[in-house]
Amino acid sequence: MEKTEMMKRYEAETDEVATWTWHEREFLTDDYIAWLEAKAAAYDRLMSGGKKAIEETCKAFKISDIGEFSDGFHTFNTLYHQRAVLFATLVNTYSSHSWKSYRHEDGQICFGGGWFIVGIDTPKGSYTYHYENKYWDMFNCQTYENAKHWDGHTDDDVERLLTLPDEWETKGENK
Repeated sequence: MEKTEMMKRYEAETDEVATWTWHEREFLTDDYIAWLEAKAAAYDRLMSGGKKAIEETCKAFKISDIGEFSDGFHTFNTLYHQRAVLFATLVNTYSSHSWKSYRHEDGQICFGGGWFIVGIDTPKGSYTYHYENKYWDMFNCQTYENAKHWDGHTDDDVERLLTLPDEWETKGENK
């Protein structure tokens, strides 16, 4: 039996073999099967949601930085950065309808510091994201002392961004 990448990973992590041989036939070890089941259970918890599930999955897969958790193609850090660039593109295009602040509407510093909130007003309501301060200069829009009032939007309302009209730009309202 040719060793899979998972078998190689198991053997590297545990210093144990993944298979054993009996009468010229190769079998998976019970410990390797248990290791796979633990990985599968952690993955199932991750897919069912929740920060605790993500932390448990990272622990099971021996990932110390949650931002480096990957689907095999992208890490959370990569996707987070890409989202920041894409949202900055929208905010910068519609800068007269966008804003940013280090404080929420109640005057509290975002997450106790190191973060800011940036929003864009659409015909269907506002949409916002929080970003680490290192992204502040990427967003070229109005700066407010406190964020605008939160209208209750959630990630389910992301499609509000699709309602941004071309006319705001073509009529020169955003120049």
